[in-house]
Amino acid sequence: MCGCIGADVSQATTQAMWETLLGTYPFRFAVVEAYWPSGPNPNARTSIDGARAAGITHVDVYHFPGPFSGVSPNQQIEASTQQLKSLSFHHYWIDVEPYAQTWGTDTAHNVKMLAELILAAQARRLSVGVYTSASAWAQITGSTTRFADLPLWYYHWDAQDNFDDFQAFGGWTAPTMKQYFGNGNLDGVGYDANWIPSLPRKVERRSPPPSCPQS
Repeated sequence: MCGCIGADVSQATTQAMWETLLGTYPFRFAVVEAYWPSGPNPNARTSIDGARAAGITHVDVYHFPGPFSGVSPNQQIEASTQQLKSLSFHHYWIDVEPYAQTWGTDTAHNVKMLAELILAAQARRLSVGVYTSASAWAQITGSTTRFADLPLWYYHWDAQDNFDDFQAFGGWTAPTMKQYFGNGNLDGVGYDANWIPSLPRKVERRSPPPSCPQS
């Protein structure tokens, strides 16, 4: 099937490391972790700069939230945005998957936290999307349909770079991107593999300072 594949990373991934991946896989885009539960991911800038230096022009970022870190959703987005200042990217994905340091068992509270994260990101003119799976969404949000107007990046590690497996959930009837392979490692470079039917044509946005949203 036509489309583009890309890699998402959370560890520092330099130009040389991206080139290692590109020597084996025709990755056309990168998704870099910008925030993890304890705060801004210090590897984000290295990984974004490395991807661009290796020739990858399309970059997204994702936010692995820390609801129990004592840092409010707005403060998390502010810290993440500050770190990304001067860097350009397309989507800002909010990660919704089971993890001890992120989401609890109170689905109403989880939905509230997610809504606050999304609103804080949108207030900074970020193009927000949701990363999750059908089972994770049911467990964490109680299958709410509140966010179905946002782009969906879903994960299903079936090693198939297509949407043939997708079944509607959470109000989403069509996804934007799929993570089809996880925990890959090539010569010490860790990555997950993703597929998208086509890359957006829109111009990438440059992350503004938190106090000065982009118009």
